[in-house]
Amino acid sequence: MMTQVILGSEKRRKLQSIIDWAVTNDIDDSLIPREPLALSQLCEIDLSGYDIVQLPEEIGILDQLNSLDVSGCGLTTLPHSVSNLTQLVMVNLSANRLTELPVWIDHLIHLQWLDCSFNSYISIPESIKNLAELSTLIMFGNDYDQLPENLRYLYKLDELNLSHNQLTQLPQWIGLLTGLTSLSIDNNQLNKLPDSFALLNQLTYLNISNNNFTQMPEVIRNLKQLTYLNVKANQLTQLPDWLGDLSKLASLNLSSNQLTRLPDSVGNLVKLSSMDISNNQLDNLPKSVEKLPTLLSLETHNNKVGATILASLNNKST
Repeated sequence: MMTQVILGSEKRRKLQSIIDWAVTNDIDDSLIPREPLALSQLCEIDLSGYDIVQLPEEIGILDQLNSLDVSGCGLTTLPHSVSNLTQLVMVNLSANRLTELPVWIDHLIHLQWLDCSFNSYISIPESIKNLAELSTLIMFGNDYDQLPENLRYLYKLDELNLSHNQLTQLPQWIGLLTGLTSLSIDNNQLNKLPDSFALLNQLTYLNISNNNFTQMPEVIRNLKQLTYLNVKANQLTQLPDWLGDLSKLASLNLSSNQLTRLPDSVGNLVKLSSMDISNNQLDNLPKSVEKLPTLLSLETHNNKVGATILASLNNKST
């Protein structure tokens, strides 16, 4: 026997207010149901791309929501009532005009995934440290020239994306984020990594492409769990012998640098399945590359290596 849900008059009034707002903003009824009971049971809202400018204060009545996507909506603030949406697991705030995450962000106690990309210089409150379940934070394209200090408290963070900012250095406290398994710091202006970076020894994915590195950062040699490493489009002229110690690497992108040789130790990367060495100045390759047992994809174009050698290697990888 099904239980009949009865909405109180105040709740019904607030739900109707949301419906009226949706109609005014021409939001599709598949996204915001026009029937109050159906609306009250909504678990996901995706308003991405709607130019709504602001959310209605009544949105806090939708206490069943676990996913909220308001990317590209022109928002400058979030209504305080969003703090009532304590079942939220995923929130996408990207591509708005927000200048700060609200202090009450820590009310969203089950939040696991947060994207606040493309909100220029958005500030991060200290209260973010109370988001004990937050595992993914995406801060792509926010024009940061230094990391917001309050990120240092996110010890349990698993994935952090800081791509396409204007970072010239990383703080020593980056080493506190020891739970990270995935870090993207590509498309910044970095030329070195702090010593504490070596403490991020749970990393399996690291992207430092499109920066200003002239040599492979020494601290990377400690990241023995790496399976993916991208150093594309830096200014590397040589590689260290210890690169071969990263024995779990499956994907390695060295393209668009100024490399003239690869170390013999590359042959120790016995789990490597994909390697891109295109757009360098390589005039020879170590014999050890031919012996890589699991190599399936090898990009070699725009180098000085003899055509016979390249043909042999490319035939092996196809």
